[in-house]
Amino acid sequence: MIQDNLLSILLLGFVLGIKHATEPDHMIAVSTIASRTRKLSLASLTGIFWGLGHTVVLFLVGMVVILLKRQISEHTPSH
Repeated sequence: MIQDNLLSILLLGFVLGIKHATEPDHMIAVSTIASRTRKLSLASLTGIFWGLGHTVVLFLVGMVVILLKRQISEHTPSH
């Protein structure tokens, strides 16, 4: 049961992350940075590191919230 909940949470996070990553501001930012090189491998690495940067920040903030036994309010500003 716990594994099912964890899998559901991870799947939801992945889907929301994909949605977030394909928003126009992110697409423009990554494509602008990636277009500075003519090599597909280097452009791909840019996107990978961009995504990893987001993931690490979310993981660290999530761990702090969990370790401090806090909750993130619905009214917390997202930007």
